[in-house]
Amino acid sequence: VPTVSTVFGPSQLHYDPTQHKATFTTSQSVSNLLGTLHGGAHSTLIELVAQHYVEQQQESSQHHWHLESIQMEYLSAAPLDSTVEIQVVSSSSLPPPTMSPSIRSSSWWVQVQLVTPHNGRVASRGTCQFTSSSQ
Repeated sequence: VPTVSTVFGPSQLHYDPTQHKATFTTSQSVSNLLGTLHGGAHSTLIELVAQHYVEQQQESSQHHWHLESIQMEYLSAAPLDSTVEIQVVSSSSLPPPTMSPSIRSSSWWVQVQLVTPHNGRVASRGTCQFTSSSQ
């Protein structure tokens, strides 16, 4: 499993567990041909923040949590050389209304958004479904 530093570099992603959010400075290495943050980077950042959140909330659990699915919405561009915020906006053991009603008792849904603070726009939103397995 790749670590944050192998994916984005050691100093680009800063996670604040007390606020359930991270900041990330965009760069050429994670850009697309239009010179904005690549969609794959959006989804990876959202997944990483959601994973940190689930592990923090469930740290006393004897289960290992892994990403089963992610549903992304790309709403606007995040320009290069800017700092974006990635923040958990909600979580639940019940699926959100936009997802399949098949409920698993060992699932956890986390909704995360990536915001460009210079204009306050939500650049992307992701709903991550995590499932657990006993360790």
